[in-house]
Amino acid sequence: MLQHQDIALSAAVMAHPRRRKAAYALRDAHPDLGLRVILDPDPEGPPATIRTARQAWGAVEEGATHHLVVQDDVELCDGFAAAVTQAIASKPTSPLVLFTSWGSRTAQVVRLAALTGESWAPVVDRFVPPVALVLPASEARDFARYAETLDLTVTDGKALTTFLTARGADAYVSVPNLVEHDSEDSLMGHHIIMGTRRSALFSAGADATRPMNSSVASVTTVPHLGLSGQTVIHPCSTTSSEAVPPPAHNVLGQAGMTGPEITDLFLSDLRRSPSAGPSDSGFGHPFLFQLWLAMFAVGAQLPSALGDSSPGALETALEHPLSSLGLSTFPSGVLCRILPDQLLAKSAEQLLPLCVGGIRSGFAATSTWPRLNELLGR
Repeated sequence: MLQHQDIALSAAVMAHPRRRKAAYALRDAHPDLGLRVILDPDPEGPPATIRTARQAWGAVEEGATHHLVVQDDVELCDGFAAAVTQAIASKPTSPLVLFTSWGSRTAQVVRLAALTGESWAPVVDRFVPPVALVLPASEARDFARYAETLDLTVTDGKALTTFLTARGADAYVSVPNLVEHDSEDSLMGHHIIMGTRRSALFSAGADATRPMNSSVASVTTVPHLGLSGQTVIHPCSTTSSEAVPPPAHNVLGQAGMTGPEITDLFLSDLRRSPSAGPSDSGFGHPFLFQLWLAMFAVGAQLPSALGDSSPGALETALEHPLSSLGLSTFPSGVLCRILPDQLLAKSAEQLLPLCVGGIRSGFAATSTWPRLNELLGR
């Protein structure tokens, strides 16, 4: 058990016997955590994450104040013990998510938080990411008991979400993520459906990059380019979670921007980003436009998020290492369902200048179309 001041953290890694070697290697690489390896009790049965999760969350040590569960295919940041205790100390009563996938809606909030200097992002996706999570010890024990009542078809992510929602316990994602998802395949087949699921913002030296505090990014909308191929503006209220989100270009139109004005800004940024153009990147204008739109909308959120609409404030935000790292994963998070892994890095590098250009254009546009602040919010 890891102990630091008033924090006593017990920890478990949930694993399938096929990944026994990786699970024990993770345990041995971090002896200070006292990780207990919890193997699937029925590995020949139908694939079911909840089966192992029950035992992993029930493995809370006596005297622990908090409990960490990680999956067997993760990499922990350098200085993880110091980073995770600092994280817990900053939000001791909250569920703390240490990884979120680069293509999720929550990833966009993580990127915004990195730009504005906040340590936490609220989970805005339908499910709490279960790859690496810390709960207060009493909550971990209660969840283990709750999980015993569930059918094996319920995933651990869905179960955690239902459990925490019922308790009114909001989950927060660390900025940066302290854990990376290190596997290209999934025993549940997620890699076939979702592609490679890397972190939105993983920093190997996360504990030294920026001191962590209790600050949380406050958002009312999330610009997201998902499987539909269209950038939409998701509202973050719980009552609207099932509503069809409006396309981003419609929202810009409501702010007073005409179609030609929007496309002119896009084409101007594309000319300044030749590596992203169709002839170099291989992507057509419709896709590039939607990619740019997502970042334009993020840029339009930043004047109010930063509390400063000056160009200097934006450039300072963009220059921070965490901001750069978070933005660099955005193209891959969109493309991971389209391209094989070996092509992701090159394509992301080609497309990144257009994404950063979109942020700058969105930021500047709020001075001409002030309703952007009102409609996109923070």
